[in-house]
Amino acid sequence: CAQLHLLARCVGAETSRESILPELLELLSDEDIRVKASAIAEVVELFDFFDMDTRKTQLLPVFVGFTSNLPAELREPVSQALGQLLYKARNILLDEQITVFVELYKDLCRRGTALVRKNCAFNFPALVSVAGPRRYPTHLNPLHEAFSVDIDPDVRHTVACSLHDIALLIGQDRSNEFVKPMFIRLL
Repeated sequence: CAQLHLLARCVGAETSRESILPELLELLSDEDIRVKASAIAEVVELFDFFDMDTRKTQLLPVFVGFTSNLPAELREPVSQALGQLLYKARNILLDEQITVFVELYKDLCRRGTALVRKNCAFNFPALVSVAGPRRYPTHLNPLHEAFSVDIDPDVRHTVACSLHDIALLIGQDRSNEFVKPMFIRLL
């Protein structure tokens, strides 16, 4: 499973869509958690390889449905892949899909281990770039604040490293209101 993206690139987009994509989507529902985790990484790896229609009609809906009832064992691989998937899908996500991903992200942050929270902190700029500055004050700032006071120093360090990215994404006024106090607190 971990090398499907290499095989797909060798055989081309058309053959991959007909032969490899159905297998990959089936692997997302495999009983073995390791297989599912590997399939998640492959979906992200191959996301921009497939055409726009395949991304919109097959990959995104399956991934959205897959993440709606996420087992605890898959929180770590999803938290690793989510930022890259969101970034790759940023131009085709529908508003309701963005809402689903924001809620998934919140759930990962609330119920995740220190490593999951660190992955979420690392991927936070991708989430903000997709969700947009208008969602930051109400939906994303509480998560950002939680990262900045997390009990794990790696999570705080990771979020501190991306403050400049968040400031650029949300604009000067919101940065002065939300990011500046966080920056001072993290010093």
